Amino acid sequence: VESTWTGPGGAVLSSDGRVSISGGNDSTSPYMSVLMFSELYPEDNGTYYCSVAVRPTDSPQITTQSMVVKDFDLNVMRPPLPIGIVEDQTPANAGVEYQLVCEVEAVEGLVYTPQLVWSNAHGDLDGVTIGSQESMGNTIKLPLTFTPLNTSHGGSYTCTYTWSSGYMNYSNSSTHMLSVGIPLPSISISADGLGMPLYQGTARNLTCSHAVDPSVDTSYTADFIFTGPSGNEDHSTGRFAIINFSPIDTTDTGNYTCIVSITSEDQFVNDVSHSSTKTFTVEALPPPIVMISDTSESNRPGAQLHL
Repeated sequence: VESTWTGPGGAVLSSDGRVSISGGNDSTSPYMSVLMFSELYPEDNGTYYCSVAVRPTDSPQITTQSMVVKDFDLNVMRPPLPIGIVEDQTPANAGVEYQLVCEVEAVEGLVYTPQLVWSNAHGDLDGVTIGSQESMGNTIKLPLTFTPLNTSHGGSYTCTYTWSSGYMNYSNSSTHMLSVGIPLPSISISADGLGMPLYQGTARNLTCSHAVDPSVDTSYTADFIFTGPSGNEDHSTGRFAIINFSPIDTTDTGNYTCIVSITSEDQFVNDVSHSSTKTFTVEALPPPIVMISDTSESNRPGAQLHL
């Protein structure tokens, strides 16, 4: 039995570095010839024929018979390599450690491993750690870690893979839009006077101020709504809000609420609003303490008396 493989265009195939032919030229049964590709290229597309010639060894007078046993159409496709970006389960708030993971699902038997690369719209990845590419089964991963996540990290992040084999170069990418949340600001409500009681009839100020986490490294605006029980209020923009009393009265006793809204013009920064409430008690003015002292130089008769 002699077999011959013919490829696209009628070329007779033989074993080389990438294509190998085994079997098909012996007297064993069943007769089988195997055409093996160590790696498929698009140029391998086409119809393949296996021709078999049979010559009985014990009857030389019988003429060799040839026939086409099978034709096979080979269609080499680009390997499907779906790519995606997996978000961290932790909310993307500034000040926390956050991670994006690029994942590519490879097909079985893929000879060359795709190479993954991270990039972003800023053109740099300062302050971000790119981990090591690792494979888990058919899944290839490349992590991108923010330690910590800052508001300036908001934007688009793209993971691109390249897969090269011979003269073939494949690439694909996936983009994730990262929006960063501003953490809740801390709010402080205080009275002037360094801890002095709020006495009825005195001029006093109540102040609401705020502070944000250092991870908020983009410009923002703070809007205040500061209200009290007797209708006093202040709507301010800036660093603080003040309710002024001239004077304060016992009817001003009660809860004072300050709402702070942090907003940014950055489209990738999520705004936040937070509130705090504090109770103040206005005390009646205590009665004055009257003291009489003698400052006279002498108590002799005729001396001046100073009280």
